[in-house]
Amino acid sequence: MRRFRIERLPAVILLALCLTGCAAEEASSTKVTQVTGWETIPEEETSQKETAETEKVPGEADAAAEEVSEAPVAEETESPASEESTLEETEAAEEESTSSQEEAAAQGIFSGTLATSALASTLQEVIAANGLDASNFSIGYENLATGESLYWNELTIMPPASTYKLPLNMYYYDAEARGEMSEDDIIPGVGLTLAECHYKSLVLSDNPSSEAMLASISFSDFRQYVTRYFTLSSGEIGDTYWHRNFYCTRMMADIAAYLYQNSSSYGDCIGYLKQAMPGMYFRRYITDCEVAQKYGKLNGWENCVGIVYGRTPFALCIYTYGQSEELLAQIAKVVYDFEEAG
Repeated sequence: MRRFRIERLPAVILLALCLTGCAAEEASSTKVTQVTGWETIPEEETSQKETAETEKVPGEADAAAEEVSEAPVAEETESPASEESTLEETEAAEEESTSSQEEAAAQGIFSGTLATSALASTLQEVIAANGLDASNFSIGYENLATGESLYWNELTIMPPASTYKLPLNMYYYDAEARGEMSEDDIIPGVGLTLAECHYKSLVLSDNPSSEAMLASISFSDFRQYVTRYFTLSSGEIGDTYWHRNFYCTRMMADIAAYLYQNSSSYGDCIGYLKQAMPGMYFRRYITDCEVAQKYGKLNGWENCVGIVYGRTPFALCIYTYGQSEELLAQIAKVVYDFEEAG
């Protein structure tokens, strides 16, 4: 069986408050750009890999450093010039669509097939009542049975907190399915098997195991691979995605939908997500059906992505800044009640 090669890479030290990534001496020739308070990405990738976020995990030792949050990044996409006029027209249309959706978010307008629904009206009231806007709130909803959707500010790139661990683990599960890895393989840096890392990353939101998994792969290859989980155009994905470990809620809702539709390919992944953080986030008020979720909490950001197995299953992703976990739970319940009433 062919094995997926994992290289031991230079360590990256997380410094409190500043958290500037410093490459080890042997990689000092690699030019590194500090792009956020919690990750560094090489401009030209050689053997240097970026370090994932540090998140304080409930119930574990308080060893996480304080981090500097970063405001959402509104994408301004530019498509490369092309000699083919048809390609130029397609890319221009994608840019126009992205611009229109960003303008809609700025104006507080919903998009998707349910943009004029009772659900949109109720969520608009929640947005107004809590002082939410395009700088601190984004939501993506996709009905996994009917294909209906509802989005607000869904293309704004934001720090994902630990929700990034969902596509990261899916990447590894896919490598296992292709026979390039085994769950018994040892992940460098933590000395744990891949199976152990899956559990700790998805159920406990453990940072060391997740960071080791991310450090053991090519960042650019990982970002390229994960786009297969999206339904976004290249214009909608934008440039920031390729340089930062950031996501938008449309991406994450798509990822959850992909996981649901291909659940047989992902081993224990959904089962682990169903164990994560009982009584909080989407599982706080939705108690009469199963919920698979990956939450994230990072210095003011409260995020969650998941699959709700109600009367009709749906994927939901909510990113907020300066808001409470309670608000995410309330919004998830609003969506769930709408589905159940239908």
